[in-house]
Amino acid sequence: MAKGDEWDVFEYEWNMARLLWATLAANTYQNFEQTIKNVVVEGLVLHTRILIEILLSNKGEPDDIVLSELMPTFNSSHIAALRAAYGESKTVHAPRWLFNKMLAHATAHRANTHDYIVPLRAVWPHIFAIMAELATHTPAPPFSCQ
Repeated sequence: MAKGDEWDVFEYEWNMARLLWATLAANTYQNFEQTIKNVVVEGLVLHTRILIEILLSNKGEPDDIVLSELMPTFNSSHIAALRAAYGESKTVHAPRWLFNKMLAHATAHRANTHDYIVPLRAVWPHIFAIMAELATHTPAPPFSCQ
């Protein structure tokens, strides 16, 4: 990956997640058949999960994109709040556990649909707060955080 592509990935994840969140919040997807509803919600969960991993700087692999490397001088109390709201991967029913067990991995906990609204509502206020702070940080990300 060429240097600079990390920002493109961050921007892509932010745009996908926020636009899917807006679709869910506006309830415009409710007229679709169940499979398409699942695509919208599961897309939101997937991009939210990736965005959170970037924001929390959860670097599991050397090539993982993390905010602490993109913006080393950025600091926000909302990151700790997001980390607390997201929870741990081993904490049953925490958003992180739900996103992993109910979507990202084929586990015995899954069904053909799941209501993700509670865990999504737990993390999104913190995501919006962090992104708003990023928009005013110097230097700011090379894309719109709004």
